[in-house]
Amino acid sequence: MESPEQIRGTFSGFWRFPVTIPGVKIRTFLAIPIPRPVIDRLADLINTLRKNGSFPEAKWSRPDQIHMTVKFFGDVESHRIPLIIQKIGNYSMKFRSYSMLLDYLDAFPDRRQPRVLWIGVRRIPEDHHNLIDSLEQVSTELGFAPDKKSAIPHLTLARIRHPKPVKWPDDSVCVKIFDNIPCFHINSIQLLASNLSPTGATYQLLNEVFF
Repeated sequence: MESPEQIRGTFSGFWRFPVTIPGVKIRTFLAIPIPRPVIDRLADLINTLRKNGSFPEAKWSRPDQIHMTVKFFGDVESHRIPLIIQKIGNYSMKFRSYSMLLDYLDAFPDRRQPRVLWIGVRRIPEDHHNLIDSLEQVSTELGFAPDKKSAIPHLTLARIRHPKPVKWPDDSVCVKIFDNIPCFHINSIQLLASNLSPTGATYQLLNEVFF
């Protein structure tokens, strides 16, 4: 099997886990990285919403940890990670770069009593759908269960552990920030490890595939 450094389209230098130790599992997922100019505006948005007071129970995301998850694998045996990277690298020839614009605020399961506060994309490019379909095919070939429904492209801004009815902020609260969030170009996906702790999750880059 090729090493991560030899796989077409991957960014080497981030392989930090003992991939040959039996029994070692890594909580792993694929994500689209968000460029710094967008992250800076999201930090402004989080600060604005925090000061607005509509979500007093919210645990806000660290701006430098924000990403767009496109496939969650769960706990994966470490020796399988190189195969995941190899498969995605092989499929990267089918991927096409595209652009997205974050332009609305919403929540799961709904706005009345939200558990997750997020920012999303109204106009989803066809190339994004194609990317997700290809990643699902890769995942199925690797033996992972397919997602039961299509995920809404979004970035998580906050989680609310004890949801209560809220008064959703007026659009005017965020409109200036939305106007300043730049459209961003997508030409890579990252394989990330999620490390859970009492203070929340932190993420470590394992590898990156460019297309």
